[in-house]
Amino acid sequence: MTARIDADVLAEDVAARGDGDGDQEILDAVQDVAVARMPFARVRMLGPGDPFEAMDAYTGDVSRIGETLPDVGRSEYAPAFEEALSHPVGDLLVMDRAILEPEWRGAGLGPVPAGAAIRRLSQDCTAVACEPGPPTAAR
Repeated sequence: MTARIDADVLAEDVAARGDGDGDQEILDAVQDVAVARMPFARVRMLGPGDPFEAMDAYTGDVSRIGETLPDVGRSEYAPAFEEALSHPVGDLLVMDRAILEPEWRGAGLGPVPAGAAIRRLSQDCTAVACEPGPPTAAR
């Protein structure tokens, strides 16, 4: 998922500051601005495939989550994780990482696009997981 600032919002800001001086051509040229990239995996806990194998095939970080949250032998949530859930039936949404574009780093904005993406993608999910880690440079 890519988080963007909509071009219409940016054009309104340009017009309000007077940068476009009412020139519609300038306002029409304003493009969406990418803020962050966030790879997600939706793990089907109830289905034909093995949730652990699906997570293991994705990335190292997601596979580490797969070693913790599902019970590998039963294709269900691990008992300790299941006890922490209020309703342990449904998919697991895993955010692999959040990568802010360089010009947006350092201002503490990472949770904003991550939270918006989670709200949009987590419908019918029991839980959302992400392995915490230190900020890293984009790949």
